[in-house]
Amino acid sequence: MDFSISEEEELFRKAVMEFCAKNISPNFTEIEKKARIPEDLFERMAQLGLFGINVSSEYGGLEAKFINTAIAAEEIGYADISLSIAIFPFLIENSFAYIADRYGTKQLKEEILPKITSGEILLGIAATEPQCGNDLAEMKTKARMKDGYYLISGEKAYATGVVEIEERGGGFLTLTYTAPERKYNGMTLFYVPLNLRGIETTLYDAVGKKGSSYGGFSLTGVKVPRYFLVGEEGRGVRLALEGISKARVLMSIAAIGAARRCLELATNYAKQRVVFGKPIASYQGIQFELADDYTKLEAAKLLAYKAAWLIDKAAKHEIPSAVAMTKLWVPHVVYDIINHVLLWYGAYGYTKECPIEIALRGVLSLLSGAGGTDNAMRLMISRDLFGKEFV
Repeated sequence: MDFSISEEEELFRKAVMEFCAKNISPNFTEIEKKARIPEDLFERMAQLGLFGINVSSEYGGLEAKFINTAIAAEEIGYADISLSIAIFPFLIENSFAYIADRYGTKQLKEEILPKITSGEILLGIAATEPQCGNDLAEMKTKARMKDGYYLISGEKAYATGVVEIEERGGGFLTLTYTAPERKYNGMTLFYVPLNLRGIETTLYDAVGKKGSSYGGFSLTGVKVPRYFLVGEEGRGVRLALEGISKARVLMSIAAIGAARRCLELATNYAKQRVVFGKPIASYQGIQFELADDYTKLEAAKLLAYKAAWLIDKAAKHEIPSAVAMTKLWVPHVVYDIINHVLLWYGAYGYTKECPIEIALRGVLSLLSGAGGTDNAMRLMISRDLFGKEFV
């Protein structure tokens, strides 16, 4: 049993850490206030290869292991504790550029992947709809073939990066029905550029992650060519969930990075904040809470990295439960840790000037259904434990 990372992976981690320290960490509060990621940051991230870590080198990717993506997610989460950049563009680009690379047509890959890995365009995922989240069988969006094209109509909701993707000429991997009577086996995945005729976007005012936009879009007879089909008809839900599984692990590991940074900030504050003649770090109430929180964070990190390791091993039967346990448990651990240390700041922690409140709002998105609800994760775990016939 070996818990260490390779020398090559450590060099990659250091490169990402140095990049983040220079380009992200000093600016995350400004990004949150302006509700905007600087345009040049997309290009700089792309130059380091952060938009195609698992994508084939043929299309400008690094063609690295998934564990590298996890390492980068933790460092980006540490640098931007709001999780804006870690969620979008980083983890969504990497989770779903991989799906496009693995299952897309050659023409589609040649058209979009070099632009994604270079940061010219951005990619998103659109599965959720106003009336359905985890219950994808209630999806209303449909695609039908006509004159050699697919015509898509419906509505997608709660998608990240709508503004950025529209502005940069990118699109969404969009889940639709091509055979509604077949339920899950009738769902198909398409690449849908947001600049096509018949698409209208909308925005929501989210509680956290202000650096990246959050919204949806409607489709009315949107015409897409056949080569925008990703995978085969009827395999859409499987392919979307393969990408979502990766996203669940990455968002959890990014949250671990944010919690690690918050613990460091709060620990330094506790050493300096004097109450009744001595630093609050001298009181056992703070010491014991810190010890508990670091222990929980280490356990959460081991669980999340095990899921990433299993993905690299292609351990088909072990991945679903490992991913579900990660997504079920890690965000709660992180939220509790951040909430604990925020209270160390007293009244100052109740102000927007305290940077840790940004992290608390950011991780809240992971508890509000992003990547799947807690009960959906419990069902996945129970299915493995009891068997499909019982769940």
